[in-house]
Amino acid sequence: MLKVGRAVILACAVGAVLAPRASADPLLPGQVLRVDFDFATAAPFPPNFGVPDMLWGEFTATRQAPFGTFTAQLFNGSELLGTYRTSVNGDTSVGGLRFLSVFLAPGTAFDLGVFGPAGTADFSSVRNRSLDGRFEFSITSGLIDVNLNSADVLLWHVLPNGTAVGNVSSHPRITNVAIVDSAPEPASLLLFGSGAAIAAWRSRARLRGRGPIIAR
Repeated sequence: MLKVGRAVILACAVGAVLAPRASADPLLPGQVLRVDFDFATAAPFPPNFGVPDMLWGEFTATRQAPFGTFTAQLFNGSELLGTYRTSVNGDTSVGGLRFLSVFLAPGTAFDLGVFGPAGTADFSSVRNRSLDGRFEFSITSGLIDVNLNSADVLLWHVLPNGTAVGNVSSHPRITNVAIVDSAPEPASLLLFGSGAAIAAWRSRARLRGRGPIIAR
């Protein structure tokens, strides 16, 4: 059995200084660290532990420049389930950190202190293990060097006394970790498409007024 309390999470969250990693991949604004996971090989959550109601995603990184705000989004396939944000320690560029994002089922209380509030998400697909999970982590400024091998996803049940219990064999399986460019918002795509259409129309209009084009 794994057990964790508020003090442990506060030490693990953005703010715990770690030794820099030798191998790292840069994460910049406009990119996301994508961690895909599922429950294909996970054991059922032990009934005597209660129902799972806390999910967290984590990784370690070294700050190269102040990162502003750290954001984590939890997806089930293409469906956004919840968002977590914190600006704690985002204004410095000193040392390595363990970046931690916490998501709770509705009605679950867990004190994250200065790193709260936690994100809230529908846990239906977590509890029946059908979740096609994906975390997308991003920063608003600066630069951090991410240790891709450090990415992890953990599942817990929060007890009334403020601690949480978990079972190592019930944690999700990570299937892919990569840094990719952020997808543009739908409105941005529409504007880009409209702009491209207008530019093409203007180009055709200019060509029509110039007569035949002769290749040389």
